Amino acid sequence: MLKRLKEMDITRGRIRLDVLSPPPVVDRSPETVDFTVADAKKVLRVSQIEKVKLKLSSSCKTHVSYDEFIQICVDGCLNRDQGLDLAKALDDAGSVIVLGNVVFIKPDQG
Repeated sequence: MLKRLKEMDITRGRIRLDVLSPPPVVDRSPETVDFTVADAKKVLRVSQIEKVKLKLSSSCKTHVSYDEFIQICVDGCLNRDQGLDLAKALDDAGSVIVLGNVVFIKPDQG
């Protein structure tokens, strides 16, 4: 009977583990990411801008006083100087419109 089974070749569709070999090992050195201090500052700056823009866009108001706008910017930063720089950047980018003592925080809703 064993001879008959061998003639039928019943193991044809099976995987033979004794002939399989593991894939070759590839020596991959870990990719290094050059993350500089300047890159970290950029990421921090974008984070601060987005935080302030989110706070401004979630407000029900369409405009605020300049002092209130500066305070919102300072709250989103580490210090007053960075807050003032951020306020200027938002004005320069057109995210807000500063007219005297009034800041339109949603200029797209005109």
